[in-house]
Amino acid sequence: MLHHITPANRDHLPQTRFPMKTLPVFITLLLTTVVSLSSAGLQWEEREIERIVTPDATEAVFLFPFTNTGDQAITVTAIKTGCSCTIAELENRRFEPGTGDAIRVRLELTPTGGRKKTVFVYTDDGKTTMLNISAQKSGYLVVEEPDLIWRQGDAAAERRITIRVAANSPVHPETLRVTADAAAVASRLETVADGSAWQLYLRPQDTQTQGRHTLTVDSGIGDEYGGILRFEVWILPALAPAAD
Repeated sequence: MLHHITPANRDHLPQTRFPMKTLPVFITLLLTTVVSLSSAGLQWEEREIERIVTPDATEAVFLFPFTNTGDQAITVTAIKTGCSCTIAELENRRFEPGTGDAIRVRLELTPTGGRKKTVFVYTDDGKTTMLNISAQKSGYLVVEEPDLIWRQGDAAAERRITIRVAANSPVHPETLRVTADAAAVASRLETVADGSAWQLYLRPQDTQTQGRHTLTVDSGIGDEYGGILRFEVWILPALAPAAD
């Protein structure tokens, strides 16, 4: 039934008031709820990556890990690159709460210089994420790098990175120095050819704790030649079992 408010019956309407002591608590709870709702969904470790590649490189590879931090499953409905020179790969598209993966992006480079591109990721919660990538040609260390991703609970198997000096490099390092931001990653370096080629082996000490660890390889030839390399080791949430 529709009631019309007139001056005669206005004073008899029920009034809802917040005591002054309750109002700050109510506002705090409201803001907390808004922040919680806005932060739920796919949380990205980073959304912008820059790479320095060698002058003879034909492509650059970028990795964007993410985790579903909400309480509902999320599906990646589309990934758009807007250019045939950019290829985005993601094997699984549906992610239960607490699970995650990584989008692998391959960027084809021009013969004379680098490139900057944006990848758009669409999800069924109505959000669009922009991933920015760029690659510049100025380095003289050529890297053959596998995906340095382990899943929680996986065996801590060793991965190998091959590092060599480009044929047209004006400088040649005597050795490589490897440092890590934490003791969570074990590394060992083997020389394949003095001053021109090495193999770096990496493995996490354990895979029980999710996180990211950075290793730095300094060749001593200077950053202007791309002589400092940084590798990121990821421990991502385990994938949810496939539905029957």
